[in-house]
Amino acid sequence: MIESMNQIYEKYTSLFKEGPKFGITFILTNSLASGIRTKVLQLFPNKLTLKLGDKMDYRIIVDAPRGLIPTNYFGRGLVKIGHTYEFQTAYISKPDEINTKIIEILDSLKKLKMKKAPKIPTMPTFLTVDKLINKE
Repeated sequence: MIESMNQIYEKYTSLFKEGPKFGITFILTNSLASGIRTKVLQLFPNKLTLKLGDKMDYRIIVDAPRGLIPTNYFGRGLVKIGHTYEFQTAYISKPDEINTKIIEILDSLKKLKMKKAPKIPTMPTFLTVDKLINKE
């Protein structure tokens, strides 16, 4: 299992490195500060975090100066965009009603029957000239 996780990290690490050259932006989320390897975390210049359990994690994730932690308000966090700043998220509802509100929003979006983005074509493992000629 560990070997396969290493292979997955290697595969995605190259995508995270090369993606921005091609206009591809990646967003990673995690519920644990240690859930994303440092090697991968370093590939993302912009980072944000909400409330964390350990004060030292703010230094690790967003390179916060010693002692800078977000004020203890719901939705408060730190963001690194060049420098590290404290920010406040917008409220979409009362804190105890957020999950219900998100479900309501998703249901209303489903009713709009919006078109999904087209699937990004991938290169086949083996490519012949015949296959290239028959494609646009």
